[in-house]
Amino acid sequence: MSRVSTKNWNKLAGETISILREHDPLPLSTRQIAAELVRDKEFCLRLLLFLKEKGYVTQRVKKNGAAYVRWCKWSLSDAARQRFG
Repeated sequence: MSRVSTKNWNKLAGETISILREHDPLPLSTRQIAAELVRDKEFCLRLLLFLKEKGYVTQRVKKNGAAYVRWCKWSLSDAARQRFG
């Protein structure tokens, strides 16, 4: 995998946040975000985990069921909604 500069990484993180803002309050899957960013799912997952660590996004888990490893949807955190809303 090619390396992404910090500048481009931050731009892609901002794009991810704007995609989630456009679809708020609906959570989006990693696959849907990857399609909008025109990137592969693994790259987008790394980007989303980075944003989760920073507190900008939250990972939704399926209610009334087992914790599915492959099923994850993402939405903006409450703090990010206030900050970017």
